[in-house]
Amino acid sequence: MLAETEEWCLPGHSFEMLRVMLEQDRILHVELHHPEKRNAMNMTFWREMVECFQDIGQDLSCHAIVISVPEASDHSSAWHLRRRSLINKLAFTTHKIMAPEAQSSSLVSPSLARSRVFADKETLLQGALEVATAIAARSPVAVQGTKVNLLCSQDHPVPKSLC
Repeated sequence: MLAETEEWCLPGHSFEMLRVMLEQDRILHVELHHPEKRNAMNMTFWREMVECFQDIGQDLSCHAIVISVPEASDHSSAWHLRRRSLINKLAFTTHKIMAPEAQSSSLVSPSLARSRVFADKETLLQGALEVATAIAARSPVAVQGTKVNLLCSQDHPVPKSLC
């Protein structure tokens, strides 16, 4: 594993809002790294994300990616939260949601074997790297096929998803 201060930059790229690091063999860590702007998702961020992931997508040596934000910000971005009552509260008040509240709000399901609540960023990153290591050990063709099927099933009814 590379030291935390060492960065692996994509050849020919320098990012203002992202840090790309080789964490382990076949596993990259992409960190949103613009704390002075609280990791705002502005046009520069989206341009860099597209550029970064297009290039990573062409790199056959990368089998898994862990995405994170710096621990210092209490206004971290949440990308996949879908519950609107709670979402409005979090978005409009910048309320910091703690692990017990996330569990009680069903944002983190204690019933799922892989869902866990971590004490701090270090143990969270270690847990994410464990999952990424398991994914990276699988056939890239099988992982990509599974990903395509999962994404399709989100937007289509079951009969169409099974085609």
